[in-house]
Amino acid sequence: MATDQDETYQSKVRTLLENLIRLYNLQSQKHLILQLFGSLTRECLAYPITERLPPFSLICIDGTPIQFSVSLSRAQQENRTLRYVTETCKPVMLLPARLSLTRERIPVILELINATHLQPQINEVLDLLLPPAQLLPDHSMFGVWIGVQHQARSVSTLKIYCNLLWKLSDPWSMFNDTLRLLDRTDVRRVAADARRTLGPYCWPSCVGLEFTAEGFGRVKLYLRGYQLSWSRILDFIQGLDWSGFEPGFVRFHEVLLNGRETYIPRSVVLCIGAPGESGGSYDLKVEVGPQYYLKDDECVRRRIIKLARELMLDFKPYEQMLDVFSNHMLTPGAIRYHDVVGVGFNPQIGPRLNIYLRPDLARYYNPTD
Repeated sequence: MATDQDETYQSKVRTLLENLIRLYNLQSQKHLILQLFGSLTRECLAYPITERLPPFSLICIDGTPIQFSVSLSRAQQENRTLRYVTETCKPVMLLPARLSLTRERIPVILELINATHLQPQINEVLDLLLPPAQLLPDHSMFGVWIGVQHQARSVSTLKIYCNLLWKLSDPWSMFNDTLRLLDRTDVRRVAADARRTLGPYCWPSCVGLEFTAEGFGRVKLYLRGYQLSWSRILDFIQGLDWSGFEPGFVRFHEVLLNGRETYIPRSVVLCIGAPGESGGSYDLKVEVGPQYYLKDDECVRRRIIKLARELMLDFKPYEQMLDVFSNHMLTPGAIRYHDVVGVGFNPQIGPRLNIYLRPDLARYYNPTD
């Protein structure tokens, strides 16, 4: 029998992941899912629970180096998608070492999903956005995050999130250079519209790439708000003629954020998703950290359920994931599990809610006498 000395934070989160595999009916993919998880979290979670894991990651607001998400939409398959994002590094690693280890691990991950043919393009993107020769130890701690997405009867999707280091270049230029590199210049008009409408109020913080064994999928631009108001976002939505997004965004703003006009700096992120190589439509998300606006997990849960009902979305998958993470117990006055809540819209599937949950790693800490 395993003792506390044998248990790690990785083994604790792996147990949560195995519960989600059963919940999402992904048993046929279990071996691959656990292989990917083990490779991605080999460093960031491989600490014994007898040692307190330091809050070192920027993935979650409290420093947790892994984040799970659930999407509620009117497309039932999307509601049953298992997603998480993490980073390949140790807490003590600075940016050059983090990126070096990540680049060593990416070929292993690509081989697991039969996508090794994409390695040259991924290397080019990393060389462009985070050139190794220009990275210094005193640069920001974050670098590349890696996400995984699994669905029943579908190939696994990997996602690479390259955080933009503003000290290297203009972030808008970096994004446009990435689009040229991937031959996705069709997206530049939307990026130009975003810069014109939102440029003084938010800045690109991250470029996201999705890919499978079949090739590259969506390209995403994440914009972090600094002096952002809800009316500015509404102007952007209306200027792009994304009228289908407006009702859901307005209700999200009123229910989750109490209808306030101006957002707390850095608490809001906009995500613009461009279609993949095989086609599709543009996608828009607005995401906020609920701890800036609400008092505890139970309050967040009630607001999410209210929103889901108003948008006619099935909230059961969200409640199931939250119960797995919290063991059906939420602490009054504390937000331990909800990291980000977002509202999105895609013309093909309509409105959706995205809820990003983090495991409460502190609950596993068990020091020896």
